[in-house]
Amino acid sequence: MTTKPPHILIIEARFYDELADELVRGAVAELERRGAGYDRVAVPGVLEI
Repeated sequence: MTTKPPHILIIEARFYDELADELVRGAVAELERRGAGYDRVAVPGVLEI
């Protein structure tokens, strides 16, 4: 049995750009460290999520 690495969707609200950048940077670093794949989608604010 083979196990595929997880693939995560990151949805980021871009209302506060600096905060969003830092949060995504940390999430991506951890996903890459653990060998997980990811897709990234940006939306203008939290209501669009």
